[in-house]
Amino acid sequence: MPHAFLDFIVTFIIRREVGVKSVRAIYILILPHLTNTVWLFRSLRKPSTGLGPGSGATAAMSDYSRWNREAATERALAHSEKSSATTDDGKYVYNFAFGSNLNPDKVKSRKMTPVKVMRGILPDWRLLFNHVGGYGNIERLDVIQEQQLDLSRLSTRRGLKQPDEVHGVLLKLSRDEFAQMAWEEYAYNTVEVAVQVYPDDCEKDSRNGEKIVIQHALAFKTHPCAVTTSRTLPSSRYIKLIKQGARKSGIQETYCQWLDSVPSS
Repeated sequence: MPHAFLDFIVTFIIRREVGVKSVRAIYILILPHLTNTVWLFRSLRKPSTGLGPGSGATAAMSDYSRWNREAATERALAHSEKSSATTDDGKYVYNFAFGSNLNPDKVKSRKMTPVKVMRGILPDWRLLFNHVGGYGNIERLDVIQEQQLDLSRLSTRRGLKQPDEVHGVLLKLSRDEFAQMAWEEYAYNTVEVAVQVYPDDCEKDSRNGEKIVIQHALAFKTHPCAVTTSRTLPSSRYIKLIKQGARKSGIQETYCQWLDSVPSS
C-alpha cells in the first residue's frame, strides 16, 4: 500500500473521530505500527527473501523480530567486536552521530559520557529523513543515484544544495554505553564507516605518533523495515535538535546553514 494512500486513510479516519487538531499527535504515535503491519502483510505474500530456510512468512517474521530492542543490542555488539571502530581491547566503541545524538544535550539526557568527542565528515554519503516518523538516516551517494531517490525537498529552499557529505561527531563510548545506544536506536542497523576527522580535532596515534586523520566508527543506519519515502521531512522538533546540536558541537558553518534551510513537516 503506497504511503500516500495509507496517510490519506489514517487522516480521514482520525478526522472523523477526534477532529483535525489531534490528527498529528495520534498519527505520529500509530504510523510506525501501521507501517510495520503493511510491510509484514506484503512480506507474507512474497517467497523466501534469503533470511533463512522456509516460506516467505518465516522470513517476514524473522525480519520483523529485528525490531526487538534486545536483539538489536546483540547485533550491534556482535558487529562492534569485529569492527575497526572498537578500541582499547574492546573497552570502547566509536559511534558516528549525525542526528539528534549530534546534540550533546541529547547524549547527556541518555546518561552517557563519551570519553572523547571529535567532529568528523563522512564523504559521499547524504543525510536523509526517510526513517519512519521523519527521523535521521544516512545513505551512500552511489545508492541514492542508483535508486534515483528523490531528495529535492532537502536542496531547494533558500537555494542551498544538499552537500554530498554528512557532518557529525565521533563519540567514544564505553561498551556498555554503546549497548545502551543500540537499545535506544533499536530500529537501526550498525554500519562501519570511515570518518574524516576535523583537522583541529586530530590527535596523535599513541602507537606511532602520527595524526589520526581517519577514524572508523559504527553509525546507526535505518533498518529496511523502518525505511519510508525519501521525500519524508523531519518534524520541527527533531530538526531543531539537530541544528542546535550542530552549532553546540562546532560543526562547519556551511553545513549548519544547510541544516537551517531544511524544511520540516
